[in-house]
Parts: sequence; structure tokens; C-alpha cells
Amino acid sequence: MTTEDARAISLVAVIRRDPNRPVSDIDRFLALAVPSFERFLGDGLVEELVVITPERDVAEATRRIPPALGIPVRVVDEKDVIPHLDHDAAGWMKQQVIKLAAPAVVRTPWFITLDADVVAARPVDREFLLPGGRALWQQESAGAHMDWWRNSARVLRSGLVIDSDQPVFGVTPAIMHAPSLVALGERIEREHPGMHWTRTLMDLADEGWTEYTLYWTHVLDTGAADALYTASGDGDRPYSLNGSVWVGDHLSSRALRDQLADVFSPDAPHAFFVFQSNLDRPLAETVALVRPLLGGHGPTRAEKRLWARRARTHRARSVLLTWRARLRRLIRG
Repeated sequence: MTTEDARAISLVAVIRRDPNRPVSDIDRFLALAVPSFERFLGDGLVEELVVITPERDVAEATRRIPPALGIPVRVVDEKDVIPHLDHDAAGWMKQQVIKLAAPAVVRTPWFITLDADVVAARPVDREFLLPGGRALWQQESAGAHMDWWRNSARVLRSGLVIDSDQPVFGVTPAIMHAPSLVALGERIEREHPGMHWTRTLMDLADEGWTEYTLYWTHVLDTGAADALYTASGDGDRPYSLNGSVWVGDHLSSRALRDQLADVFSPDAPHAFFVFQSNLDRPLAETVALVRPLLGGHGPTRAEKRLWARRARTHRARSVLLTWRARLRRLIRG
């Protein structure tokens, strides 16, 4: 960290191309997240956007993202964040480790974790996110995922006991304290000596921890929660839990437009919402719903052509892989 401002904050987006999906994280991030940041994140709020992506995606992200955003953008190869890991590995667990290791490349004491499907929903300034110098944290009930909390306590060898009705730290997007994450890594190495903490967590992937349950367990154990955070409660919060689109059955409802209108209310108590990217919905349809609420328009012709071309390529690749698999079975059989 290089800034002296105790309330300086960065955005950290962990994105990647998935060969099994026709539209990339970069496409979605540019189509929805970036316009929302330009519209709603106040001048001087964000020090920089740090985009963490696999080596194969660095050139494309560097070429496409910086010209589209009015704040400094730095694209980082994930190998610079997690140099001790096997970089052929992929998946959810690796993304979680990257978020925990982000202080290796973040220059501010605070940062907001982002995925490609996180969208800013209202005008936001630093006082909203860090009122009085303490960060908002999203309160959710521990009972929904008690196993995560028990597993994380076991990994950290913590005596902390979380009750099922206890409010606990939410999920992405979250405001994270970089020095506390550095201390968490050091703690994992003390409890599991012999290798770098990022490798330890990957080796313990079957233990069922998550990045946020590890982080919050550590913050509570150190007694720093009240000094660092102010609870969302019924007031302002990082994201809209009920207004976000998490599952596919939202998509058939005629109330979706009204739901999104409420999400984007200028008086809304949340800064962001999530429109899950793994739903079976064409990006063009999502953009047509969301971007007008950002003061913009639906997908451009160029975007439609790009996404249609990607969809055709994806279908052709799927057909080719299917025929290859059939041919291999015939040869073996």
C-alpha cells in the first residue's frame, strides 16, 4: 500500500474468460459494470480499479477496459497476486484465494471486491461507504451457511462460536481491509507452517471454507470489528440482497422491471446489486433491461454483433467437442 489516506479505497475485479460460456466476463463487465461506475461512483471516490485476470486475458483486458473508464485502471496478471499457486488450476476456490491475496497488488487500505456481475445502483461517495472512517458491512444470517463458519473456524483453529441467528459478513461485493487480510495470511502460516498460506488454503479446499468466513472470523477474533466496521442493519448497506437477481426463476417474472426500478431508486439504501452472470439469459437482454436505468441505451449494434459472433463460435466449438467425444468412444469401442 502506498497511499497515506486511511479512507482511500480501490475497486478489485476478479474476472476471467470461461471457454464454456459464449460471453466473457470482460464483455459483461464493460456492458454493465463500467457504465454503472461512470454514472454513480463520485469523483475522487476510487483511487483505481484493479482488474485481476489470468495471463491469457491480460492483453484483452488491458486493451478494452482502460479507455472505457474515467478512473485509473491497472490490469494485473493473477500470477502476480498468487505466485505460489498452480496457475493451471481454476474455479471458485482459486477466485476466493485471489480476493484474500489482493493486498499484494492493492495500494489502498480499503478495497471493494467485484465480480463481472456487480453493478453500481445509486450515487455513492466515500462517506456512504466509509461513514466516519468505518466501512459498511453487509449483515446476513449465519444460519444460511453454518457449515462455512464452522469450517473456517477449524481452518484458523479459532475458538469462535457463531450462533445460527447471529448477523455475519455477506458476500461479493464487500469492503475489505487490506492490513487485516495481510494479518490473516500470516495467521494461516502460523497455524499451518511449512508452505505459503495461499497453497495451504488450496490444499484445504475440501474443508469448505470461504474467503469471507475466513476473513470475518479473523476480524472477530482480533477484536477489530467495531474499530473497522459499522453494521448495515436496516440502514445503508453495500448491496441489495433482495433486489439482486440470484436465480433463474426471477427471469420469468413480469415484476423484474419493477424490481430493478426499485433497485435503482436514488434513495435506495444500497450501493450495488448483483445480476448473476451464470443464469441462462442472453447478455443483450440483460443490457436492454439494466442500461436504460443507468441513463443509457440498450445494446449497440456493435455489441450485438460481437456477442452474436461469440455465441456462434461457442456453438461451433460445442458441436466440435461433442463429435470429438463420439469419435473417441467409437475408436475405443
